[in-house]
Order: sequence, then structure tokens, then C-alpha cells
Amino acid sequence: DEQLQTRAFVQRLGAARSCSGALRAGSYRTLLADAEHLVFAREADGVEPVIAVYMREPHGTTLRTPLPGISKGDYVDLLSGKHASLNPELTILPAETFFAALFVPADSECARVAPL
Repeated sequence: DEQLQTRAFVQRLGAARSCSGALRAGSYRTLLADAEHLVFAREADGVEPVIAVYMREPHGTTLRTPLPGISKGDYVDLLSGKHASLNPELTILPAETFFAALFVPADSECARVAPL
């Protein structure tokens, strides 16, 4: 049911924001912005950054973008629980229509709120 899916998504957003100081009060730094993609970092002193990735109708099967200033490593999406390897020089993610992700380092405290 669409209403239940929307409710579950909003609950995951709320859990992510509740856990992450960067989402609540961090600065905003654009990493990529074009007609089909928006990628930005939310960063605050003393807390793990959050990398937000949004795709509308991407062309192709992957999103290929550098993520300058982001530590290389294993990250987990707080909305889906999926893992991704992020790299400041070049990150490659599967392209999905109407996609949203909030990536945090897999070893961060907030990774525990990600769905399994």
C-alpha cells in the first residue's frame, strides 16, 4: 500500500535526522547538481558527515561523480540499508529513477538506524 510505504519512508527520514547532528544543524555543501541529480554533504564539527544523493530520471545505468572532501570508505544508506563504497576521486553508484539516499560511514553510530 502506497500510504504505508510513504509512512515508513518518513519514519526512516525522522530516525536519520534524530540521529545525525549533521542533518539537524550541519552546513550544506553541494557536490553535484544538474537536471537529474543532486548530491550534497551535510557536515558539522565533531559528527560524521551525511552524503545526500537524489536522482530524478538519470540517463544511463550509473552515476559517476567525484566527492571532494569525503573520506574514502564503506557507507550505509540510512533510508534503505544498502552499502556503497564512496571515494573522493570517483564514486560510482547505480542510477535509479526517483532515488533518495542518505549515506553515513558504515562504522558510525547513526549506521545502526539503517534498515536491515
